[in-house]
Amino acid sequence: SFSRPCFARNTLPLFATEPALASNKTSTKPLAAATPFETKKEKHAPPAKTEAVAKKEAAPTPAKTSEKADRKQPAKVEKAVAPAPAPVVEALSFTPVESAPAAPLEAEGLKTIFFDRQKRFVNGPEKAYYYRKAKFDKSGEQPVGTVTDYYASGAKKFEGQFRRYVRNDEGKNTDYDGRCTFFEENGTYAIRDYAKGRLLKESRFSRKNELVAQTEYDLNRNRKKFSEKFFDESDVLTGQIQGEYNPSLGYEVARQQLFYPGGKVKSVMEFKNNCPEEKAIFYEESGTQYTAYFQDFTCEPSEQKWKFINRSNFSTTFNKGQHSYKVMSLKGREVGLWQSAITHDFYRKPFEIEAVFELSTERPMSEFGIVWEFQDADNYAFLKINPATSTYEVNVVKDGVPGRYMTGVKTQPFEASSTQVRVLFRRIGDDISYRVNGTPLKYNKGEQILNFDRYIRVSLEKEFKSWGIGFYFKPGVINEGVNLKSLEVRLL
Repeated sequence: SFSRPCFARNTLPLFATEPALASNKTSTKPLAAATPFETKKEKHAPPAKTEAVAKKEAAPTPAKTSEKADRKQPAKVEKAVAPAPAPVVEALSFTPVESAPAAPLEAEGLKTIFFDRQKRFVNGPEKAYYYRKAKFDKSGEQPVGTVTDYYASGAKKFEGQFRRYVRNDEGKNTDYDGRCTFFEENGTYAIRDYAKGRLLKESRFSRKNELVAQTEYDLNRNRKKFSEKFFDESDVLTGQIQGEYNPSLGYEVARQQLFYPGGKVKSVMEFKNNCPEEKAIFYEESGTQYTAYFQDFTCEPSEQKWKFINRSNFSTTFNKGQHSYKVMSLKGREVGLWQSAITHDFYRKPFEIEAVFELSTERPMSEFGIVWEFQDADNYAFLKINPATSTYEVNVVKDGVPGRYMTGVKTQPFEASSTQVRVLFRRIGDDISYRVNGTPLKYNKGEQILNFDRYIRVSLEKEFKSWGIGFYFKPGVINEGVNLKSLEVRLL
């Protein structure tokens, strides 16, 4: 039987009239002249016969053995041909039709556009950072349906639809509609749902297709609800945060948890308006819980909480991206104190005060450290160090007069060669410790070298309900600077 032939998907289309393909039997009649397919016999005129061929055809043919045999022969031929599984396509040749266009390299209307990293058009893949495949309308200005972008490597970069599209300015094509997927080169990706150009929801996934963050937005584009997980470079979970927008307060509130590498909780802190509260709960790896007041410069410190003594002698610059606060001297030899009041029974309960400094790339501050038991500009205790001379001083100022705690004390040099310096004061019962980069400060007593362990107090008679605790600065000359990285007061 003769069935309708199937052709490979990417080959040129074959056209034939229905009458030639309708019958189940092979037709011996010539095809109509309008049909683009013709038998080879019909398409080509027979060649002229040579003299040898003519003589051969004129020779008498052998007589048939019998009339019976003559009648059976056609039946045998028909029986042998009948089981043929498919028509012999090779017997047909293709005659192009002028009205049928040649097959395009891409599907009809599908275009490929190349862009560099600056989203500028480029002529080909050689200079492309990514390329776009999309169908466009008849004007060639607006994409129709799903648009797919690929990195030069062939990996997907974007898949979704545009609500508005600017054909000649790729930088303005940020108005999306429906569900869109954005792929990063490192394998992470985000799925965003849009309605009339407004972002409703975003879900971000890791390279392992694990959900790591999700955010829902309200009509005012505020984060209605959000959650996120934090990972280190080895994809180990280090923390998570959950929050929502509080319409009565007019800002977001959230709770963040940080974890030790083994998975135990390290800290729990509250956030308001994307800034951490300065009081949080911390846990040691053993599970012991304690409260801490801290300043890590995630946000600029409030001037209502943080008071700068002698501020006119210093300039300050908050660097949100680096989580630091830069202090520069405008005069030399003037003491600056920047502190915040904390209420706690520091006289009977254990505590630690630790500050982290980063030496500026310009002229480093000559002397800096921490201040505690601050009551006013004339009454406070302090620990200051001088990295250039590797010397330190632990002392008080009472009624504007420096104390005599360091009289006759010959300090031992300490190591502070790194650009980051940690200064710590700890009191746990009778155990008093002052440290720089984890090493106890020492002094000479005769031939002995001892840890400096005197408990420096402003007043031995009076106990204050709250202490001002913070940073101490004393430049040698103008334009000395230091970067403040953090301050933490641990109530153990």
